[in-house]
Amino acid sequence: MGPARITQDEDGPPSPWGVETDNPDFFVVNDQWNPHQTYIRVELNPSKIVPGLLPDLCAMLRPRPEWGVDLAITCGLIHARHDKIMIAGPGFRPCSSLADVERASQEAAVLLEIAEKDNAQRRARRRDKVRALLADAYRKVKDENLDFHLVAAFRTTSEDRPGVSIWLMFGKIKGNDEADERIKSEPDWVRPSSYWVTSDGFMHENTLEWPEEGNPLALLLAEYELQSDEGEPLTNASALVLRIGEDAWRFELEFQPS
Repeated sequence: MGPARITQDEDGPPSPWGVETDNPDFFVVNDQWNPHQTYIRVELNPSKIVPGLLPDLCAMLRPRPEWGVDLAITCGLIHARHDKIMIAGPGFRPCSSLADVERASQEAAVLLEIAEKDNAQRRARRRDKVRALLADAYRKVKDENLDFHLVAAFRTTSEDRPGVSIWLMFGKIKGNDEADERIKSEPDWVRPSSYWVTSDGFMHENTLEWPEEGNPLALLLAEYELQSDEGEPLTNASALVLRIGEDAWRFELEFQPS
């Protein structure tokens, strides 16, 4: 996240937090919520567990021996204290030394890179299939004055977890904030990406101001991933219901090859 001004507003800063990078080296998941929480959890790519990092982390903690740092990577968890390193997770079972932990982390980094490339290729293929449908979808929304149009649905796999991805075009809602505020979806969803689509079917990267300043006839297109009430990816969804107040729209999901 980028910097944001601190205000007295209960809803937080008036403008969204800036995003500095889509691929951070590490992500600090939580802060200290109470005096008894004396550890920080950090999620990071296992490639960052390089020789010397863990001893340096222990040395950093020596002036504050009550504190610890959790390093969460794909193959397990590394808990660092001022005087010890503790590990948990299947990837660390054979480890009996710091060198073993570093080696297991680098092996996990290689596997993660392979999985990320595979996921990126699958995602690119889905986008290409969606692009081929956008010109007809745009005309349908405009000609029939539709509120929503389900462009495509896919069964997906991310980090070896199956899920459902849907691509929805909006006829009257003009922005992500309005969609988030007004629409209740069943099942629940989370939006990983959104775009603007023009009459030629071209898919533009989403910016908040672009339709007003560039092309007011552009339609919002968003990809959503369906999830359970507990936030887990859904695999068995067969229909999507959208609600705005007392109005409801139901879409049967016909999945395309992904």
